[in-house]
Amino acid sequence: SPGKEAEALRKKFKKKTLYKKSQTFALVEKLESYIEKKEKKCKLHQLFALYRAFLSVILENMDNIDDSYGEVGDLSITIFKKYIELIVFYQLSRIAKIPQTLSLSIIKNNAELVIPGSGIIDKMLLNNAADI
Repeated sequence: SPGKEAEALRKKFKKKTLYKKSQTFALVEKLESYIEKKEKKCKLHQLFALYRAFLSVILENMDNIDDSYGEVGDLSITIFKKYIELIVFYQLSRIAKIPQTLSLSIIKNNAELVIPGSGIIDKMLLNNAADI
């Protein structure tokens, strides 16, 4: 559940501490490492929970982060894209009747399909940039 993941992610932040812009690099490294480690072990539904929890916890902590260098923002955009691409891929796999275990395998192995990290959201944004 996102709640369980959110609690684990909250522990990555120092309590009531303002992260200076120079400290965001270490924070992002810590968060990226956690996410990458969890992604390797997650089932499909757990990936949804992980990404939702990450985005929620970042929003909770933004008042305490000087993200002048944009590191936290960049990581948040990356996770948001993965989350949206996961939704798109999940829906397409349901339509194509691809078994969930195979879907997850395709996602984790970055096959040439609509998957997290494949850039489909970037392409959609680029094609519709005038509309945004």
